[in-house]
Amino acid sequence: KERNKAPMELGTLIHSKAERILEGGKAEVGEPYSVGISDYVTQHIVRTRWCEKSVMHIGPKIAFAGRVDALVEHQSCGLSVLDWKSSKVARGKTGNANPKWYDPYIIQLSAYSYAIDGQPQPISVAIDTTPNHEGGVYEKIWEQMEIERGWRIFNLLYRLWCEEKKYSPHEYYLNR
Repeated sequence: KERNKAPMELGTLIHSKAERILEGGKAEVGEPYSVGISDYVTQHIVRTRWCEKSVMHIGPKIAFAGRVDALVEHQSCGLSVLDWKSSKVARGKTGNANPKWYDPYIIQLSAYSYAIDGQPQPISVAIDTTPNHEGGVYEKIWEQMEIERGWRIFNLLYRLWCEEKKYSPHEYYLNR
């Protein structure tokens, strides 16, 4: 647990900087994460609807809740749900950044999108924490096929969880 403490604290710090900037705060001069996030927001975000909000969906076959980083109006995608990811970004042989976009990212984002009215476009934003590259920002606008796959996987995982726990939250909430 101690080994993971520093990266978790850095991730929390980066999330708080992103939230502050999305809510109209200015970048901290010379601070690479703050400057990178501010540049990203200036270039891509038209308006912030809200930050750090819980969302929930209760339906006949599934019930879930989660905490969303931000709902924004994106310059090229319109209404979008953002998820900040802070990690070291791999570099190719030429030194170009090659961020990894893992399945759990879109599985989570597809559920958040489903739970929000208007089903916003899921976007992952990677903030580079690699020494000498701190504050690089990379965006992944998920394709419709990836979003649909993420939602299918989320549903399968939910059903597996219900079987394993012998508990179905959707039935509990619908029968109240």
